[in-house]
Amino acid sequence: MIVYIHPKTHMSMKAIIPLGCPRWLTASARSSPCADAFMTNGRRKEVRRAPVVLMDIQWYLSMPGAIRLSFELKRVNPDVKIIAGGLSATLFARQILRDSAIDFIVRGDALNPVADLVTRIVEGGDPSGVANVFAREFENPVTYAMSEAEFGAADFRDVSWFPSLRRAMLQNSS
Repeated sequence: MIVYIHPKTHMSMKAIIPLGCPRWLTASARSSPCADAFMTNGRRKEVRRAPVVLMDIQWYLSMPGAIRLSFELKRVNPDVKIIAGGLSATLFARQILRDSAIDFIVRGDALNPVADLVTRIVEGGDPSGVANVFAREFENPVTYAMSEAEFGAADFRDVSWFPSLRRAMLQNSS
């Protein structure tokens, strides 16, 4: 079971997640079911069993919460691999890896790299060959950018698997 966590932040619109997040989570869920732990520290039972936790660090204001959360996740499950992505994760990848327990940063477009990285982790493959991936041990120089065809075919609105985000979106719209 993959767990996705949107770190807590002090932003007023807490339900704002990266545009590609629903799409790359849907793609990642093909290799393992995805659990929804939106804006929480994760459900301990699921985190204990999870091979992978995904989190976004889109906004600079969520960085401190994501860093704290990474240490809590490793305390609950020392073997879990934590993957982060998003605008601030991309810009501050070195600093985040230095100061946190996050294992991998996916920089830039994450659509295929996140799904590929999750698959390799779950199946015991080598993560160093995944485009856009940065870790303490390596930095893959290969980059991936979504093509126009991939962008047109991607469904960025399907959050049916993500009930707490749907509730947060509805609360913010009223």
